[in-house]
Amino acid sequence: MRLFSQERKPASNWYVATTHYLTGGLITSALISGIVGFVLSSLIKVENDFLSTTINLIANILALWLGIIYSANYLNRHYIINNRIRVVNLSTIYYLVANSIFIGLFYFYDFLYVVATSLESRQQQVHHLTKPDDLAVLASVTLIETYIFYILSKKYLWP
Repeated sequence: MRLFSQERKPASNWYVATTHYLTGGLITSALISGIVGFVLSSLIKVENDFLSTTINLIANILALWLGIIYSANYLNRHYIINNRIRVVNLSTIYYLVANSIFIGLFYFYDFLYVVATSLESRQQQVHHLTKPDDLAVLASVTLIETYIFYILSKKYLWP
């Protein structure tokens, strides 16, 4: 006996794409990568930036994969998706734009922190996150994750 109706409802492409991005690309993957990152950082002390970035990238890709599988299963079960390639394209654009905004806000906050710190003491600059090579690595990781989001969404959004 089913308690709730499992009928699939029609939904617009943008609604399904937004739900897919928020569920698979943001919330689920952030929770999983946060938990994995916390566990790994408490178990392993990594001094090498490259190794740390690689471990984070692998954890993020695993979390993204699990989030997309969860989101695709949910969407395929509850909604009638008319144009799947449009949904995949829209959700990928949402993913790239939102991640770019997050990176921009992070670096803007860091810039303000450096300015405030340098006003207090010009001899010491505590925060050095706004190096161009860090931004290039973060942008590269974002592009890799966006491509993986696109490929996995294309694979799993088909019933």
